[in-house]
Amino acid sequence: MRFVIGYLVLTLAISTVEAAEELDFARVLKTTLEDVILPAHQAFANASLELKEPVNILCDDASREHLEAVRTSFESLVLHWSKIEMYRFGPALEANRFEKLFYWPDPRGRALRQVRKALDSQDPTLLSIETLAKKSVAVQGLLALEFILFGSDSETLLTGNAYRCNYLRSIAGVIVMNANSLSDSWQGEAGYAAELINAGQANSLYNSTGEVVQELIKAAATQLQIIGELKIAASIGKLPGKPKPKRAPFWRSDLTTTTLEVNISAVERLLDSGISELVAKKAGNAPESFKFELSQVKGSLKTINSPWIDVVKSDQRHKVLSRSNDSLVRAIQIVQTSYFRALGLMLGFNSLDGD
Repeated sequence: MRFVIGYLVLTLAISTVEAAEELDFARVLKTTLEDVILPAHQAFANASLELKEPVNILCDDASREHLEAVRTSFESLVLHWSKIEMYRFGPALEANRFEKLFYWPDPRGRALRQVRKALDSQDPTLLSIETLAKKSVAVQGLLALEFILFGSDSETLLTGNAYRCNYLRSIAGVIVMNANSLSDSWQGEAGYAAELINAGQANSLYNSTGEVVQELIKAAATQLQIIGELKIAASIGKLPGKPKPKRAPFWRSDLTTTTLEVNISAVERLLDSGISELVAKKAGNAPESFKFELSQVKGSLKTINSPWIDVVKSDQRHKVLSRSNDSLVRAIQIVQTSYFRALGLMLGFNSLDGD
């Protein structure tokens, strides 16, 4: 599916240099939206739909084959989510969609307690998509779905645990609803993508397309910071021997390492859509240095062939992951200095900044 965004011709009462820069931003932004952001959101929505049929089959006819089919579809869904996880603004914030889909980080285990309580009490209100959607975000997203499929007693799905499977079916339905709502909010003449491409017009959320590009670069930098600080560093601890592997998402399904790789590749894909090209014109080898640092991280992650919960307990892996985190720090510094300076933009605050 090809996404095409119509946009108004910008009339800017600014200098020729500034006008040229704004046109560069508009061109890159249009490409980024059409080739990267919109297709990725639609792919996530499609993956959510593809989960429904195997879930229905499993609940109607429990078997190992059918359970593995659901788990395979779940993996596809999570990997598609990992490509859009960085877009924590706009439609993701509306109606609390981001947390409904991905309630994390959760260092106190609130979600797990609520999901277990639901399973123990067999709350009938969680078996309806309509009522589940109105419940706590902790019991209706991807991590709740993961616990149903991979958490304690998940094997009862093979023995006809009707409540657990119907709860699974309900969560899958709510995710479809939220995934489609998220994707739809980006699209169309009144969608968020059109709002971004027409930045600078009357009543626009952004004053210029340069400001929108600034938002995208900030999203990329924030995602790398989350990977480094909240997913890797929080899991391995400062010193070997004191890991907390369950701080990272998707450890139960053994998708942590893969999702980290996809997160990083998604950041690269975003910046490679034209933003890094603009930076290279003014900051020389900054994009190459950035990609080198990320290649170091991805190279380290590709050597991991054990479950995350075991990996972080290894002293040797602690060293490897610590070095990876150092590479992430350097990559973030390049973005926060060279990228923003080259494009004449400001970093501003991100979701990890304190008051």
